[in-house]
Amino acid sequence: MEPQKAYQEEKRLQVLHQYHILDTLPEPCFDTIVLQASRHCRVPIALFTLIDESRQWFKANVGLDIEETDRAVSFCAHAVASDAPLVVEDTLKDYRFAANPLVVGHPKIRFYAGVPVRAASNEPLGTLCVIDHFPRSFPWKDFLLLQELAKQIEAQLEIRRGKDAHRQS
Repeated sequence: MEPQKAYQEEKRLQVLHQYHILDTLPEPCFDTIVLQASRHCRVPIALFTLIDESRQWFKANVGLDIEETDRAVSFCAHAVASDAPLVVEDTLKDYRFAANPLVVGHPKIRFYAGVPVRAASNEPLGTLCVIDHFPRSFPWKDFLLLQELAKQIEAQLEIRRGKDAHRQS
C-alpha cells in the first residue's frame, strides 16, 4: 500500500530543502547515531532517512547496500505521513506491507520500527528506523532509545544548519 502524503506536504518539503542535506556525503555524527540504534536494538539494518517528493534517501545507513528507495514502497513515508512512530512487528501480517517489494524481495524486511525526525519547526523530515529480517517484538526500552536517538539527530541537524548559515554569511 502506497503511503499517503503528510498533512502539509508542501510546507514539509520546503522545510526539508532548507536544510540542504539531501544527496550530501556521509557525516560521522549521523553515522554514529545510526550505528548505536542498530547495536542497541540488535538489528542488522538501521537508517536515518529523509523523505522528499519521490524517494526516501538514506543520510546514514547501517546494513543496506543502497542509498535510496522509491517513496511509494517506503515504510518511513508512512511514519512521516502520519507524523507518528510506526512499529510493524511482522510485515507479512500487515496488509499495508505484506506485498511490498522490500518485504517480498531484497532486503526482505520482516520487522520495522521508525520514529519521525523533525525540523526545529516540528515538520517531520524523515525517520530514524531499525529493521530486521525476522518478525520480532519491540520492547518499550528500545522504543524510548530510538526516540532519544532521533532527538540527537534533530540536534545535529540544527548544528549543521547553523554551520551552513555561518558559512554563507
